Amino acid sequence: MATSGTFWLAAEAQGIAAAHDCLARIVTAGRVASPSGDVLIYDANGIRATYRLDGIGNIHDALFLQESLLIVNTTGNAVVSLKADGSTSSFWQGPPLFDAWHINCLFADDGAVFATAFGKSGTSCGWRAGTEGTGIVFRLLDEEVLVSGLDMPHHPRFIDGMLVVCNSAKFEVLGFDNKGAIVQKCVLDGFTRGIAYDSQHIWIGVSRLRANASDERSSHVVVLDRKTWTELGSFEVLVPEIYDLLIVSKSLASGVAKGHRSSRDDVHARGPLSKFGSMTAQYDWRVADLLPPSSRRFAIEVEIPSVLPPNANLKLWCHVRNHGDACIDSVGPFPVELSYRWTNSQGRAAPQAIRFELPENIGPGKSCAVEIVLATPGELGKFILDIFLTQEGTIDSAPGYPPGRYEVDVADTNRAGFRAPLGCDG
Repeated sequence: MATSGTFWLAAEAQGIAAAHDCLARIVTAGRVASPSGDVLIYDANGIRATYRLDGIGNIHDALFLQESLLIVNTTGNAVVSLKADGSTSSFWQGPPLFDAWHINCLFADDGAVFATAFGKSGTSCGWRAGTEGTGIVFRLLDEEVLVSGLDMPHHPRFIDGMLVVCNSAKFEVLGFDNKGAIVQKCVLDGFTRGIAYDSQHIWIGVSRLRANASDERSSHVVVLDRKTWTELGSFEVLVPEIYDLLIVSKSLASGVAKGHRSSRDDVHARGPLSKFGSMTAQYDWRVADLLPPSSRRFAIEVEIPSVLPPNANLKLWCHVRNHGDACIDSVGPFPVELSYRWTNSQGRAAPQAIRFELPENIGPGKSCAVEIVLATPGELGKFILDIFLTQEGTIDSAPGYPPGRYEVDVADTNRAGFRAPLGCDG
């Protein structure tokens, strides 16, 4: 459906915000143990700069405010302010308990900043005890509650005199008047998260529930008539979840699509925000999207003994060389990791084993050693062992760059003359 601008959807990000002809996208550090993340700043020419955020855990949203970018530190129960020089300071601090309230979405109105939370718990992760009716929308600095009784609320907006909020766990979008009474309601067919609007429409992101592993539906965006909230249609988005929606200019959407590719030869980028002044920020080339075919060129080398005992754990060093044209890393919404798969002589593949993170960013033409623990099958016989990189599933390598493939005989270690390989814990 036509809109007043170019509709751009950011999925699998932990927060997006637009202002000053720039777009900020939050990329969290996936399964990396220490809390961290990156802020990617886009303009019409691509990624303009990145900031690394160390010590800020489970980042959940971002909001431009004057000459700062506010970022939700969910595990720290806080909101921090990111400055142009990369420094951070406290903007708001709740009870200093680990993820006590599950603060998530920010919005501003008339100079005040508001947020949603799953509940005002007095214990670490206390919101996990139950979210039905505990969710709130509140003003940050004085913690005045505007709306309560919600269930996993997200993305409040002031639209046509109403406070509109996704009551996500109830699959609802609710409109409240200034007394906190519900005056509009729309029930959809999935987890509601993400709201954008123009002069005629309200756009709602709808995702499947994470807890329902059997639900194989993709996410979709529902379009409502802004005046009546009548559902006008929807379109599918081929990702499992939507975090938020933005309507941006065609030029900015083009810059987001370009990413780093517009300035790959640059070493530095100008400061990320209009009005921020002239600063430099060194690029940290990390994967923020699914790798295109031209980037899926890897060589994986490892010494695998031709005979291994069953039910053993073998520590191995795999050498990964990147022959593609993009950096690969185990951070962000689409982490690249190393894994393996055993297939027996009948062609039956065992379930994929644990994934192993890359210890560092691997740039084009670079290599890295990755330690893995290889668990051998419990049955005896001849097997094919494939060692490969994954990114939301097995990466189909470009022609000429197959995964590491090895023929292994899983044999009885008690037979005469057998000697287990070094590093093998049988």
